[in-house]
This record gives sequence, C-alpha cells and structure tokens, in this order.
Amino acid sequence: MSLPGSRIANDIQGVEHRNLTGRVRLDTSSIYAKFSGGCSDIFIGTYSSEGAGTMNVAIKVLRISNTHDQENVVKIKTRLIRETTVWTTLNHPNILPFLGLDHSLGREGCPALISPFCQKGDIMAYLKTLLDPSGAVKLNMMTGIARGLQYLHGLQKKVIHGDLKPLTQILFPCSDEYSPGFTTRAAGVFRYQAPELLNDNSMRYNEPLDVYAFGITCSEIWTSKQPFAEVGGDAGVIMKILKGGRPENPNPRSALTTALWELLGKCWTPEPGDRISMSQAVGLFQAILAQS
Repeated sequence: MSLPGSRIANDIQGVEHRNLTGRVRLDTSSIYAKFSGGCSDIFIGTYSSEGAGTMNVAIKVLRISNTHDQENVVKIKTRLIRETTVWTTLNHPNILPFLGLDHSLGREGCPALISPFCQKGDIMAYLKTLLDPSGAVKLNMMTGIARGLQYLHGLQKKVIHGDLKPLTQILFPCSDEYSPGFTTRAAGVFRYQAPELLNDNSMRYNEPLDVYAFGITCSEIWTSKQPFAEVGGDAGVIMKILKGGRPENPNPRSALTTALWELLGKCWTPEPGDRISMSQAVGLFQAILAQS
C-alpha cells in the first residue's frame, strides 16, 4: 500500500514541470522556515542550473498535517496540481517565475516548489534597509504589485492571489529592485481580510477580495505600520473592520498622502461591487506618480 504522499507525487507526474531533484541544496544553517504561510513553509537554498552557475532559491514546502486523512490528502494534491499548473503558465515582470519541483525536499513524498529568492526579503524588510524611502519609491512598489494583480485578474482563466500582505511579497526585479511574488490561496490574516470574508471564511476567493487586501497592504507599505496596530487581539481587529474601520490617513495635510488614501478608499469599500478593478488601480497610481 502506497503512502498518501506517494500518491500525491504519482498524480503530478503528468503535470508539465521541470524536475530539479538533486540540483537544489537546502540551507542547513537553520532548521526553521524563513517564511510561513497558511498552508506552506518557505526555506532557502541554492539551485545549480545547467551552464548558468548557482542561484539562491525559495523552497516552498506544503504543510501536511494528517496524511491518514484522505480528504486532507485530496486537498493537498489538488492544491499542488493547481499551483504547479497555473504557476508554470505565468509570464510577467511582476510575477515571480516558477523554476520547477524537487521531489527530495518536500514532505511525505509531496515535492517542493522552487522559485528564485532575493536576499532583500519581503517588502517591509527591504524598506528597513533604506535610510529614508521616498514616497516615489513606495508608490513604485505599490504600482508593481498592482500590475502583477492586474495581469493575474486579466488572464483568460483568472488567477486570484488570495494571500496578499507585505510578508507574502518576495523580492525580485520590478522597479529594478522589487516585485511581488505569486502565491495561490492561503490562509490570510484578519487585518488584511475584507469584511465579507470575515463574515464567511468559506466563501470562494474573488477579485474584490484581492483588491481589498491590496489596499490594506498599500497602507502598511506607506506608513511602515501594521494595519490596526492600535487594536489589541484578532477579535478587536475583526470587530473594527466589520464596523467599517479602515487604516486612517496618517498625514491629512499632505496632498500626496491624501491622494493615495482616496485611491485606497476605492479599494476597501464595504460593498465588494463598489471596489475598483486592478486595471483602474494601475491607472490611478500612474496618475499619482506623474504628479509626485
């Protein structure tokens, strides 16, 4: 009898991908994941490519909580097949490219997903390396994320990001220095979730949810503060959001900040149908950048 993980591995053999097994080395300097999401852990390593030397890579390992639960196995298998299939087809400057799979670095026979990694880390870590990041630098970052989401939402078979927040954005060339990485749906955190999702966490992910999370993410990039940092505990955050609370304009006297907050307000309206599209967001960001 085969292990559940082995069944997962067997079922993805037909998925078109690059097999990188044996060419990716895990960084063993720490036993802990560099980043952790709702359903996966990301470790760091190096990939030896054919004729191109080595490069730093992110090793995404799906978290398998119970391999004896058939429903759980099917869920993991479905997620891996979908993520591998979709990610392989994406091609955009603001989307982290997919390099391939490594069958030796995953868990329970479930292969790890390999993508490029930049030492600068996520958005907030990168901003901390800058002495005094200008508004233009931050606006360019936000515009890069917006363009990536615009691309995902504009595909014939739309892709919903589903886990948008600064810590999910892995650095690689965008504004020549930064761009968000692509991940499929993972459990987000309450501070970035739209009110309709907080009311029904079983709902199907859609574009307005991404737009809302994008707006909240941009507020954190601009202020360098976690949304609703003044509120203690998840329950308090949820209640504030459900009552219409949103990140407040940190500098109402600034024309630039006020223009940005007007844009973000269009992203986090209570009614999903009233939120702007990512194409509209890109256009509005370009207008603000032109005037800044």
